[in-house]
Amino acid sequence: MCDYTDFRQGQLEIIKNILNLQSSLLVLQTGGGKSLCYQLPSYIYKSLNIPNLTLVISPTISLMQDQLFCLPKTLEGSLLENSLSESEQKHIIQQIINGKKDILFITPERLHSKQFQELLIQFPPIKFACIDEVHCLSEWSHNFRPSYLYLNQILRNNLNIKCIIGLTGSLTKETQSSITKMLNIPEENIISGNLVRNNIRLTISKDIDKESSLISLLRTPCFHNLNSIIIYCMKQNQCDSLASHLRAYGFQAESYHAGKDRIDREMTQKKFINGNLRIIVATIAFGLGVNKSDVRGVIHFNMPKSIENYTQEIGRSGRDGLTSYCHLFLSSNDYIKMRSLAYSDGVDIMCIKDLLNKIILENNNSINELHDIKRIFLPIQISETLY
Repeated sequence: MCDYTDFRQGQLEIIKNILNLQSSLLVLQTGGGKSLCYQLPSYIYKSLNIPNLTLVISPTISLMQDQLFCLPKTLEGSLLENSLSESEQKHIIQQIINGKKDILFITPERLHSKQFQELLIQFPPIKFACIDEVHCLSEWSHNFRPSYLYLNQILRNNLNIKCIIGLTGSLTKETQSSITKMLNIPEENIISGNLVRNNIRLTISKDIDKESSLISLLRTPCFHNLNSIIIYCMKQNQCDSLASHLRAYGFQAESYHAGKDRIDREMTQKKFINGNLRIIVATIAFGLGVNKSDVRGVIHFNMPKSIENYTQEIGRSGRDGLTSYCHLFLSSNDYIKMRSLAYSDGVDIMCIKDLLNKIILENNNSINELHDIKRIFLPIQISETLY
């Protein structure tokens, strides 16, 4: 199925767990071969003529497109997403029903759809489901991706899937504990390896004029000859202005963020991946789903949001094993801004009470009936999440 002669750290252990239908969590460095962990069990089921559809749940379309493109030729995969026409989706669904597909890539939102859940009943048996970039379950579920909250309930209760696998490249102990509780993964089935490769060189500086310091950094011996560099910024307009600033100094640079037109983003990403663009200045919208092994440098113009983000983002460099360079610009202003964003991301207790009152009053119930509140928030631990 692949050209490798041996397993990387953690791969064999989690593959055995999958085949034994044991839910597991794999924390492995970015580019460490996590995809093989669901590809090989899927191939084994196929080789043994055991009916199976491997369900892979991913956070972004670009990531799923990349995963689909990188599937070995021995496996047939499909991606269901909204940009497909109705006839295209029907064709894919019919192929799945007929057992012509081995792996299906979907988003949490599609899985959350009642219509899609009813459709899954017609599909071949799902031996295991894989949640890729599972750290998103903790980071995104409580604000703009609430469908993540229902994954465990839907997979285990609605679809009766016994084995759930979580894959990620970075986790703190707190996030790890949160995810294992949400997915009912036993502690003994947590498999982790080294999260940062030893070919990455890390440097940090604290500068008053970061724009000038960035130009100087790119002219140093370490960065001067690097062909593929990602510069991460906090804001979209900052990406645009910084890319323009770099071009004014003769650097080949373009910006990438969610505020740009989809076609522009795709063209910029394609140029960078093909080696026709040296520097891409991006928000964290760039990275998930980018399969480029020869990124030689990552520069954080602003502080990353968390240690998980930092580990994920520097892990996008040097996947080919060659030396890569990563630099972080420290700034007190960034720290203040991050604290502000952290507080603004929370939900005021009065807003929660108003919401609960509205929901419960519509059902002619009392706010004091705590058991009713628990039923409203099915998979949420109220003490941990709401307060």
